[in-house]
Amino acid sequence: MPSIDKNAHELWDIFDDNRNPTGRTVTRGTALGDNENHLVAICYLVNSKGKLLFTRRAKSKVMAGYWECPGGGVLSGEDTLTAAIRETLEEVGIAVRAEDATLYSTIHADHTFYDNWLFPCDVSIDQLVLQESEVDAAKWVSAAEFARMEREHTVLEGIDYFALLES
Repeated sequence: MPSIDKNAHELWDIFDDNRNPTGRTVTRGTALGDNENHLVAICYLVNSKGKLLFTRRAKSKVMAGYWECPGGGVLSGEDTLTAAIRETLEEVGIAVRAEDATLYSTIHADHTFYDNWLFPCDVSIDQLVLQESEVDAAKWVSAAEFARMEREHTVLEGIDYFALLES
């Protein structure tokens, strides 16, 4: 049976540099031009011990083996909160609630608006249901462990997850 490329069917709405919708929709992977951006939702799942849930990118993905917080591209017609809830359920099997969410930062870089959503979440790792095509492991990470992961270059670079939480 041939495999299906889910990215071939993923559509993104395009926004200008001021985050105004352009009315344009593209297929994921389409090169974006000047003043063209898409949306990404990042899900900061924080437990009562102040640890963040990190997932390891599956071997089939670009940047395989690196650790990151769950998240992904916002589909055409979605808002970033809806995408954050969807991505969390898809990637780790956790049903977070909109009423528990806090949008605590937005970063604009590389043709992308990253909306960083915070959700309280106290579940054990053995309760997670990992989406094997996206992630192959998960763990709760303290700020000290995150610093070690950065030194070892095992976390996606360019994002200081804990500094964002402190801001």
